[in-house]
Amino acid sequence: MENITTIQKRISVSDVSILFLFSAFTCIAIMSDNNFVATPWWSLNSLNILIIFTILALSINLISYNVSTKEYFIAIFLFLLAFVTTYTTKNSTCALDLAWIFILRKVNIKQFIWTILITNLILFFLTWLSYRMGSTLDFTNSVSGKHSLGFGNPNTLGQVAAVLIITSLILQMIKGINNISLFSLNLFALGLLYVSGSRGALVISFCAYIVYGALRKNFLPERNQRILIFFYLFSLIFIVIFSFYSTGESVYTSGSFLNILDKIFTNRIGLNNYFMNQYGLSWFGQRVDYSYGSSIGLDVQYAVLDNGILKSFINYGILYTLSIFFLSYLLCKRMIRFEQNWILVPLVSFCFYGFVEQGFNSFWVNFTIGLLGSVFNTKSVFLKQLPTQKDGK
Repeated sequence: MENITTIQKRISVSDVSILFLFSAFTCIAIMSDNNFVATPWWSLNSLNILIIFTILALSINLISYNVSTKEYFIAIFLFLLAFVTTYTTKNSTCALDLAWIFILRKVNIKQFIWTILITNLILFFLTWLSYRMGSTLDFTNSVSGKHSLGFGNPNTLGQVAAVLIITSLILQMIKGINNISLFSLNLFALGLLYVSGSRGALVISFCAYIVYGALRKNFLPERNQRILIFFYLFSLIFIVIFSFYSTGESVYTSGSFLNILDKIFTNRIGLNNYFMNQYGLSWFGQRVDYSYGSSIGLDVQYAVLDNGILKSFINYGILYTLSIFFLSYLLCKRMIRFEQNWILVPLVSFCFYGFVEQGFNSFWVNFTIGLLGSVFNTKSVFLKQLPTQKDGK
């Protein structure tokens, strides 16, 4: 029979292997869209590589951890939901999200946050080096002054900067880094944010700083769990309602609030209206065609639904979206119960990010999705995942 030390080492190796595959997955998923001069083979075959990484991580997970009867039922539900959404949408994003929710359910949370921060640093430096070496090109907008520094577009650079800001704030709150490291990382990330000119990244970074400051200064009372949970639910419900409000016809009325907002966000609000009228809602998701160009009659360079909230409802379906929202509520409730109030920083920030960017729906960007599986664990397993041990209330 294995002793405790052997089991702990085996689990530790399993965690490292899974987090390594998660890191590699993230790098491939984002870098495959870089502005390559000559597209490499791995970029052309990126989806197949991502599926292989997912299968490997899932195999390691099933071999390394005991799976309870409850987890088998959960896995069956996630599999059925993944199968249905993949079939109806002809898109693998939901299936990958749901698979990694199950895969990451038992990893150490502090190690997970560290992995995200390090991965995004690696992402930037690999892309920047390839840009400096001439392998990738700078996607730039001479009018707005935006730059991508080799990434597929400036918003991706901004996204990397925003994730660096959020993860550094979290690590400072859980004593993972000191104030000097926090200041240095944020100064670097803010520089990238400025270069990118990304409005979406600016929104999420601003939200992260606001929530971080509110928690540090006790404007959000850390001992009042009901207020903290209500704060997240209010933020989620508000942004969902506001997203649906943004599909209104008044976007085409000159001088209206939505029309002004549409100009600020470069016609993205008008696209919300277009896609809602064109496709509507469905329970199990549907195929949505996105295209580049101005064929739909709007003065835009692309016809893409950037609002991640609406994309989830319209493209992936009501059932999938509400399942993710419900799991995020359970995650918030459980984390705050065990005094992990820092969870509000990413949860609330990514809510508002969802209004302007579809990265809200991808677990390699919105990493709170990767934490959702922890709500299925028993109390004893969950406590071992936490950055600091709490007894709960």
